Parts: sequence; C-alpha cells; structure tokens
Amino acid sequence: MAASGAGGEQVYATLLLSDSYLPGALVLAHSLRDAGTHRKLAVLVTLDSVSADSITQLKAVYDYIFPVPRIRNDNPANLYLMNRGDLHSAFTKINLWKLTQFSKIVYIDADIVAYRAPDELFDITHPFSAAPDIGWPDLFNTGVMVLTPNMGDFYAMIAMAERGISFDGADQGLINMHFGSQYNRISFTYNVTPSAHYQYVPAYRHFQSSINMVHFIGANKPWFTGRDAPRGTDPFNDMVGRWWAVYDRHYRHQESAPEKGPPAPDHLLVSTIPMTNRALRLVGTILSINRIMMGMIMDISTIYKIPGIIMNNIMARALTVKLQLLVPRANKLSMNTTRSTTAPSITTMKGPRMCTNM
Repeated sequence: MAASGAGGEQVYATLLLSDSYLPGALVLAHSLRDAGTHRKLAVLVTLDSVSADSITQLKAVYDYIFPVPRIRNDNPANLYLMNRGDLHSAFTKINLWKLTQFSKIVYIDADIVAYRAPDELFDITHPFSAAPDIGWPDLFNTGVMVLTPNMGDFYAMIAMAERGISFDGADQGLINMHFGSQYNRISFTYNVTPSAHYQYVPAYRHFQSSINMVHFIGANKPWFTGRDAPRGTDPFNDMVGRWWAVYDRHYRHQESAPEKGPPAPDHLLVSTIPMTNRALRLVGTILSINRIMMGMIMDISTIYKIPGIIMNNIMARALTVKLQLLVPRANKLSMNTTRSTTAPSITTMKGPRMCTNM
C-alpha cells in the first residue's frame, strides 16, 4: 500500500453522480450536522451529469466540492441482471482513494440518513473498514467505508475497472474483490440496509437505539416515493420517516413560504406535490424505469461517442413530460414559478471550494 496523507484532515465524504440523488446528498449532510459533527463534509461530483444549480445547493451544506472524472463499467451485463442499470458509473467511487490530502475518509452513500454522528469511526487505525452486506454477510457493503486514501489502492482498482473486474458490475463487487478478506469489519449499525420487505422486526426493536445510520438500498428512495406514501408501524416505514423528518426540518418551510428564501430543490418539489397514493407509486415506477433507461442510453452514447450531457438532457426532458402528466395543472404552474431561471456559473460561485487537485 502506498503512503497516504498522514497527519492530514479527516472528512466525511459522499458521491453525487446525477441530479436525481441531490435530495439524498442534502439530507445526508444535514443529518450529520444535526447530530452534532464538527468534521468537514466533502462531496465528489461528476460535472457532465450534475448541474450547476445542484452544485449551488450542495455548496450550502458541504465544505469541499471535488469534480471527479466518471469511471464507467464498459461490461455492465450483471447490472441489468440485477435491474440496476443506473449503477453503470458506480466505479467513480474509486476516486476516493485519490484524495491523499486527507488522512482518513468516512465515506457515506448519498441515500443514507444519519441518526447520530459516527465520529468514532475516524479513530479506526485499520486502512480499510466496512460493514457486512445484508445480501451476503461474508461481503462488505460499500455504502459506508472508512478508508485511508493512497495511490497504491487507487491505481490497483483503476486497473481492475479498466478490465471490468467486478462480480456484480458495480463498485461493491470491484472493491470487495480488491480487498478480499483484508478489511476491518465494523458493526451493521453503521450501515443498516432495510427494504420494504424487511422482516426481522424483533432484532430491529432490540437494536434500534444503537442504529447509527440507515441506508436505503435499491432503486426506490424516500424522495422518489414521496412523503405522503402509505406508512405503517414496521421498521422500514420508521426509517423512511426519519429521512423525511430531516428534510422537513430544513426544507418544509420553504414550500409553504417560498418568498422568504430560496426555493426547495426541484427534485424535492416533485416529491412534495399533493398526489394520490396511486400517482405516487406511478411516479416511483417511472423514476425507476428512467434510471434503467439512462444506463442503457449511456451505453449507446459511449459506442457512438455522443456527449453524455446531451443524453442526460434528453432523458431529463422525457422524464419532465411524464411527471407533468401526473401533476395537476395548478401544481405544474407552481413548479415552474419556483424553479430558478438562471444557472450560476461554477467558476463564479462563492463559498466552499471547488477542489481541483485530484
């Protein structure tokens, strides 16, 4: 393993590959701050697929913004077998190991909400730590990782990515294959990965006071299904409610009084429009299909060398049309009036640094 940035700063970091995950990245940052962490927050972004408006909103809550190159899997067959074509660029996560100016990074996926700030993870001396994966506990889940950046691991994993070496086609397969059993296992409470079919209710009730972070794995995220989706008293709905509690604490007031501050993020507006449960489920289905289609179309864009930003714009326009068919006329007008008409230039933004020393 190559030398790392010994003595450097320790940070929490996440990754944003598209505007559709912006609500998750914002809620993650707020949940860590609300829980009392004073550590710096960093976000890695791909500029070909994350808009300037999204970066402006990230600047309000993140201390560092790192533009990173997209690392695609050119052999994504296994992703489509898992119905997760949206993960075609998940190899981009490898860029974390390139941030050698930091001595330790606690990486957290953007679809995670923190119940408490797990600052104790920075005290781990092992170079790489992760929690077990719920689908196959002998593996670790790459949604939460404690890592020491170094160029040795970075170059090794880049070489694997170039050859498409990953048993699942995404970052989790590649990183597991790279580290094998040479990792430090941390508690599942740092990366609780529920689903709507989560059945181990006794364990949840017993350990719920120990939960540190909840990871909404799979294609359906809280901001896709909507705040007003049906809820019960089962563990999964409890956890979804915690995500919305953080969002409401920071953005709900902007919905009722937009003239008193900047508008809520556009992608959150879609989720908070009053709609029937049937319509909400339909929105979630459309968004899931859109992510799969995006992966397939991005593959086509690679073959025919079509700029990715053009393909993203095509898909964004198509999705907007589909959503407008589901939204009442009055709400469509309110969406249009709250949306910013000018996107700020990245080079002129003030606040957190756009870090370029990758």
